[in-house]
Amino acid sequence: MKAIRLIGDTVISPGGETRVFRPGAVLAEGGRIVRVGPPEDVPENGAETIDASGCAVLPGLTIAHTHLYSVLARGMPAAGAPPDSFRRILERVWWRWDKLLDAPSIAASARAGLLEALHHGVTCVVDHHASPSAVEGSLDVIAGAALEVGARVALAYEVSDRDGEETRDTGLRENLAFASRAGRERSPLLAAMIGAHASFTLGDRTLDLLRDATERSGRPIHMHLDEGPEDGEAARAAGDRSTLARLDRFGLVRPGALFAHGVHLDGEDRELLARRNAFLVHNPLSNGGNAVGRADVPALLAAGATVCLGTDGMSGDLAGEAAAAGSVHRMTTGDRSIPFDLAYRLAWEGNVRLAASLFDPAPGRLEPGAAADMVVIRYDPPTPITPENAAAHWLLGICHAPVEAVFVAGERVIEKGRAVRVDEAAVLAEARDHARTLWKRFTA
Repeated sequence: MKAIRLIGDTVISPGGETRVFRPGAVLAEGGRIVRVGPPEDVPENGAETIDASGCAVLPGLTIAHTHLYSVLARGMPAAGAPPDSFRRILERVWWRWDKLLDAPSIAASARAGLLEALHHGVTCVVDHHASPSAVEGSLDVIAGAALEVGARVALAYEVSDRDGEETRDTGLRENLAFASRAGRERSPLLAAMIGAHASFTLGDRTLDLLRDATERSGRPIHMHLDEGPEDGEAARAAGDRSTLARLDRFGLVRPGALFAHGVHLDGEDRELLARRNAFLVHNPLSNGGNAVGRADVPALLAAGATVCLGTDGMSGDLAGEAAAAGSVHRMTTGDRSIPFDLAYRLAWEGNVRLAASLFDPAPGRLEPGAAADMVVIRYDPPTPITPENAAAHWLLGICHAPVEAVFVAGERVIEKGRAVRVDEAAVLAEARDHARTLWKRFTA
């Protein structure tokens, strides 16, 4: 793997201790960052030097929770009357949609979705997959698409009781098989989690099986939590204080566990997440689209919980979620004390901690030893950039600027705004063909 040396007008490593070099340079070799600093302090050492004049160089972003299979549903015609509850959305749309998927459409959606993410400066995607009619081998199909386009992925299959025991058990085996592959191959681009849908679609026996799967594989759970009211209603009807209390009773709330949404958590739940060192993923655009409410991110952070940012399949644009995440809290609460950099903290602290729990070396920082996931963005700032105001530049400028180049594990995957490894036009044409076919079946 050839060493590369990026020289940009600005180099930013965001996070709790944001560093800014203007101008700056990054040296990467063997898939890792070797050195970062002013150009004169980052010697060439035989590396290929890349001039990124007029650009900012940042680490790749991580999407903490998404559904790549939903890419082909974008713009799909509605079937029937608008759903009048969150459960009806699941029943009328997503639980019908995922049954239509087969291996070719899974691959097409993954390639298109991951390319979109790369074009938005996202190098790492944590995906939560479901395809009840094509369970076996589905995670390998997504992994193949990721390796083809050059993206980094953490994969899990959504286990549920809603399609019967046979499908449930096949989903459990799929999670374990892919976890075994990821552990065996030790690819820097592949990681595994154990997937589950949501508590209200999981019986006690299934929760036991999921706990056993996490213990056998050594991989944490990745599941939905209190997205709508259904989870909590079912848990309380069965005698538990809350959904999270039920999951904790079955040993699933443990370090590294990843829970998406958390709209209806209470104070005890927030403290439990923090105490167990689990992750909670905020998905503001999806929650707004489904009219389910919002996770109380400031309260979660105040309790010491680690909060991440996801897209829930809405798009590959994590920056768009960031723009919504801060605004939605200030608009709905009228609380001007909510920090302006709230979304910056989620994307560059919570998401980076999650990625570090899944990958070695970990992406998300420009510092020696970190994964060489680097993004070149055409951004020439109208005002000075400092560590103190980097969040404002990221949220108001960099997020909206064009991505020129992307490197994953030190390898070019986007150059001059175009995919390097695949024929992008062919990938998107194939995706459209699959979408047309699936739409016809969905509305039949």
